[in-house]
Amino acid sequence: MSLPTSTTQNHSRQSRACCLCEGTDFEIINTKDRRGSSLVTVMCRDCGLISHRDIPTDEQLDQFYRSDYRLEYHGQRAPAARRVMRAWKNGQRILRQLQPHIPHDARLLEIGAGLGCTVRNFQNAGYDIAGIDPGEDYTEFSTTQLGANMSKQSLADLDGTEPHDAILLVHVIEHLNAPHHALLKIHRLLKPGGQLYIECPNLDAPVARRSQLFHYAHVYSFTPSTLRMLAERCGFELVQHFGHKKQANLQMLFRRTEVRSFHIREHSSQRTLRRIRMSRLRYHLRPKYLIERVRKLTGYAIEHLFAERFVSQLIAKCRNSRHVPAETHQFNNAQPNPEPKQSPLQRVA
Repeated sequence: MSLPTSTTQNHSRQSRACCLCEGTDFEIINTKDRRGSSLVTVMCRDCGLISHRDIPTDEQLDQFYRSDYRLEYHGQRAPAARRVMRAWKNGQRILRQLQPHIPHDARLLEIGAGLGCTVRNFQNAGYDIAGIDPGEDYTEFSTTQLGANMSKQSLADLDGTEPHDAILLVHVIEHLNAPHHALLKIHRLLKPGGQLYIECPNLDAPVARRSQLFHYAHVYSFTPSTLRMLAERCGFELVQHFGHKKQANLQMLFRRTEVRSFHIREHSSQRTLRRIRMSRLRYHLRPKYLIERVRKLTGYAIEHLFAERFVSQLIAKCRNSRHVPAETHQFNNAQPNPEPKQSPLQRVA
C-alpha cells in the first residue's frame, strides 16, 4: 500500500491537526520508507511528534493488517520459532518489571497481545489477565499452543463496563492512526488510579539510519518527550521510565488521573531533529551502536540455533499446565480456549 508522492518543500501546512498539540505546521523529514517506496514522514514543528503525512484510515489499516502486515514485515503469516522465543523472553522481562508495581489481585488486560507470550507469563505468575488481538493466526497460536487467555478482538470492541486495574500496550501505540483517541478510551477502561504500561520504539535512540527508520506499519514515532506529553494530555501521569532514555525501546508506566495536563516541552522538535539527522558515518561510529549490533547479532545467532528446541519445550510445558486462574475474565463474544491443535509453527511440534 503506497502513499502519495511527496512535494519537494520542507514545510507542509496541513488541514489536519497534530494529534498531540493540534498544530498544523509540519516539516517533511523523509519521503521514502525503508524499502525505497514512497512514504512521506513529517514532524510537527510545535511539539516534535513524528507521523506519516497522510494518516491511513481505519479501513486502510484494517486491510493492511489483514492481508499484508505479517507477510511483508515478518516474512510469514504464522509465527516463526525465533519470534516466539523472543516474545516469550520479552514477556518474562515485562513481568519482572511490573510485578513490584501491580498488586497480585489486579485485573489486567493486554491490548494487541500478539502471540500471547506476555499474557501467559502473567498467568503463570497467578495474575487475572486477558489479552486481545485482531490477528487470527497469532491468536490461534496463543490459545491452542500456549493456553493463553486470548480472544480475537480489538480495542474498538471493548465497552468498559468492567474496569481494569492495569492495561498493557506493548508495541501497539505506534501502529494506531489516532493514538490520542486510543489513550482516552483506555482511560475509561481503567479504574481510578489504574496503571497503563506502554512500550514502543524510541526515536530518540534510533537503531537504524533515517533511511531505514520509517515504514507504513508505524504511523507514529515517539520520543520519551512526545510519548509522555501524549499520555499527560489524555489523563495519565508518569510513574516510572524503565531502563534509560537512550535505549531502543521506550518502556513507561503511567497512572490514570482525573486531571489532563499538557504543555509542550522546551525544544522538543529541535531535539527530535538532531537525533534523526545524524550522518551515516556518525551513526555507525557510535559506541552504543556497535555494542547494540554485537548484542543483536549474537541474539539472532542464539535464536537460529536454539529457537525450535526452545519453543517445542515451551509448548509441551504449557500443554502440561493449561490451567487459568479461576477469576480470569472473558470479554463479550470471547470464546473459551479450544483444545490443542497442531502447532502453526512449521517444524515445531
